[in-house]
Amino acid sequence: MSSQFKKEIFFISNFLSLFRLALVVPISILLMGSTNIERLFAVLIGIVAIVSDGLDGYFARRYNQVTDFGKIVDPLADKILIASVGLICVIKDFVPLWFFVVLITRDLLILMGGLYLKNKKRIVPQSNVLGKVTAAVIAFYLLISILFYPEMYVLRTVFLLIGSFLIIISFVLYSIRFFRILNSKA
Repeated sequence: MSSQFKKEIFFISNFLSLFRLALVVPISILLMGSTNIERLFAVLIGIVAIVSDGLDGYFARRYNQVTDFGKIVDPLADKILIASVGLICVIKDFVPLWFFVVLITRDLLILMGGLYLKNKKRIVPQSNVLGKVTAAVIAFYLLISILFYPEMYVLRTVFLLIGSFLIIISFVLYSIRFFRILNSKA
């Protein structure tokens, strides 16, 4: 491990991303429980994770701590958290399987594309605004599904449809950016 990496891992922005990654365990354990209070605590910890996601980006920009490590660990933490919560929501029948499959397929393809660009072009692409909006809508959909299943069917359906649309659009935009970077001379 380089001394630069050892220094960067303790930047507040990267620490918050690692903290969010660590929250996957208690959120998952609580979601697997059967009581409403466990679901409520899982959602409250999930909200802490969402806030940490906003703060890590803020601190990275504010204190000029944007690092390749952060560009990887931040979206990876998001994807692992959403995948874990999404899988449990499918198991608990809070969300449809097809939505989870579309979401995970998109995330895996984006992750593989990013790793390919890192190896091929030495570029670590950052997430874009639409990707962040998509993640926020999906997180909100999962939170309301956890809290209000089977109630609030219309609201959950609206966010399911909006989230699905954003998943597709953001994947198309990430794909366009991937091929532009791949075909660039730099």
